[in-house]
This record gives sequence, structure tokens and C-alpha cells, in this order.
Amino acid sequence: MWSAVGGGTNGTVKVLLGTADGNMLVAGVFTQAGSLAATNVALWDGSAFSALGTGLTGMITCGAVLGTDIYLGGSGFGGNNNDLAHWDGTQWSYSSVFSGNSAQIFALHVHGGNLYAAGAT
Repeated sequence: MWSAVGGGTNGTVKVLLGTADGNMLVAGVFTQAGSLAATNVALWDGSAFSALGTGLTGMITCGAVLGTDIYLGGSGFGGNNNDLAHWDGTQWSYSSVFSGNSAQIFALHVHGGNLYAAGAT
């Protein structure tokens, strides 16, 4: 038997990640996590959800944690053709790993202290 974490979200969760501090990141397509207004991403600390800045717009397909930093892959981040979103604990930043008008990251993986991405242009 299972139950929704913190009341769940009002949309689809595509990514669940354990963070370095023992929390759980949920990301996908939603505007609410539990009773918290959250744009597509939120952090669960075991008792409540919290926001990561103003959230994240774009299509989220995958994620990875490197140290204390969170990376989400997909497309359309930051209102541009960015396919990588990076949360440093304070704010989001965006970059393009793959070039092209329809660049998208489909998988992220951490190995040997490096972040690797698989995707398409």
C-alpha cells in the first residue's frame, strides 16, 4: 500500500531525485505540490514541500544531483532553447548542451564527479 507524498501534486511527476541533504526533489508538469503553489518543481523534506525559487518553465524529462547542485534536463528552459536547468541552492541558471531549435536532453547521469547528458538537436 502506498500514499501520495505530502498530498501529491496536481499533475504529472516525471522526476524523483534524492538530494545530498536527504530531501526529495519532485519535478514534472504541475502547479501545486501538496498545498504549495509550485511551478513544475518542488522539494519534499519529509514533512512539507518547499519551492525552488519561482519554479521552472519548459519541458522536464530527467534529472541528476551532483554534490549539492540539482540539474534538470529537457527543453525550453528560461524562455529560450536551453536544455539544461541548474539549481545551485539559491537560484536557477540555464544553458544549452545541444544546439538547435529543438534541442532536448533525454537523460542525465553523474559518474566520477562529472555530469553527462544524452539528447538530440
